[in-house]
Amino acid sequence: MNPAPTTPETPAPTSWPPPSADPRPRRPSGTSSSVSACQPRSNCTGATRTPTRRSAITHTVAACDIDHVVIVRVGADQERPERRRRKCLERLLHELEARSILDVVLESRGRADDRRDIQMLNALRGQHYLSTSIRLTHVVGRYEPMLWIPDAVCGAVTSARIGDPSHQSILNQRLTLIEIAGPQ
Repeated sequence: MNPAPTTPETPAPTSWPPPSADPRPRRPSGTSSSVSACQPRSNCTGATRTPTRRSAITHTVAACDIDHVVIVRVGADQERPERRRRKCLERLLHELEARSILDVVLESRGRADDRRDIQMLNALRGQHYLSTSIRLTHVVGRYEPMLWIPDAVCGAVTSARIGDPSHQSILNQRLTLIEIAGPQ
């Protein structure tokens, strides 16, 4: 039986394990144990946003009852971006699992890249770095507004790293920033 075709308006999320195979109960909506994180992206700095708009976004995110975990790979200028991302994602998944966050939603980067994320998750499980309880789902960013929060947090952290800490300081009460060293 072939799955129903998806249209651009209703993309099918990719998930592992499939939702039907997940026996864990769902966390009730409205709980405050969400954790967000981000990966480096070209729009993280919010270059197209005005300072007033960026400030409003940052204050709105800060007012939410959400903890933010940001992983930054430092000293890895010679590494390929995909390797830096994978090292950050590996640490992020570990940090989320340690906080009992087992449903992780990432922005889709296309089927091939999403598949590589799932392969990495399975490899980490095989190495016993992660348990089999953690579940990874990819969705298209424009269809999931909750993915905009990590973009705002990433923008604040990126701005602080290049000299403007004003937005990050607004988030600092709920922000955990973890730096992992690259190759020396």
